[in-house]
Amino acid sequence: MLHPVNYHAQLHMLSVINLLSKMSQLKLCVLGGTGKTGRHFVSQALANNHEVMTISRRPHKLAQFANNKNLLNYKADIFKPEELVEPFSKSDVVVSMMGFHTRPWPINGYVRTTNSIVRAMQMADKKRLVVLHGVLTKHESRLEPHPYGAFMNNVILRIFGPIFDDINEAEMILRIAGESIDWTAVAPGYLLSNKSGPTDKEIVAKEDAYYINEASTFMQRSDVARYMLRVVEQDLHKGGKVVAIAVP
Repeated sequence: MLHPVNYHAQLHMLSVINLLSKMSQLKLCVLGGTGKTGRHFVSQALANNHEVMTISRRPHKLAQFANNKNLLNYKADIFKPEELVEPFSKSDVVVSMMGFHTRPWPINGYVRTTNSIVRAMQMADKKRLVVLHGVLTKHESRLEPHPYGAFMNNVILRIFGPIFDDINEAEMILRIAGESIDWTAVAPGYLLSNKSGPTDKEIVAKEDAYYINEASTFMQRSDVARYMLRVVEQDLHKGGKVVAIAVP
């Protein structure tokens, strides 16, 4: 049996721990949570005891988390801001893990999503936004020396150029939103799919950059999710920043 003094001390310690746990728990509204990178983000956020609200028309892709009390799915059209207001209003941070392909035309998924997110956040009176974008979206960055070399002009730009332009325009929309949206755009290089969890590799980050010369151009999706969760939890790179990330 515990000594009365120690028992009360332990009760006090437990109450403090519970309070700190509640204070550190965030309510995250995640778009694209059923995608290849989004599922890693949702998994890691739930593992860190955050409340996660996903917006998806295909919640069956998150069936593995169906019994997790901290996961809630909203069925909504991401291109209709009025349908996003309710889940946004209940969140501390909006996180977009959306990604779009080079087909079908026109390539405007990032622009359409960003317009919808910005409008819905303004309607819900929410400010903090963290989005997954990509490297080399700014036109000037494609003209500078970078680790992609000639392969960039011959292959990457021909295939992904329209996506880069779409993301660049989406970031312009975020800048125009001004102080109404406190956004961070995380920009990794080429994404590699892995079924396992995140690695323990160091992640290099550089603000106001569109690539990192001193690191690999490839990055595991789970590690991208790991860094985005760090941005959310530690409130990093605030004030409208594009942040290039890579592993050495």
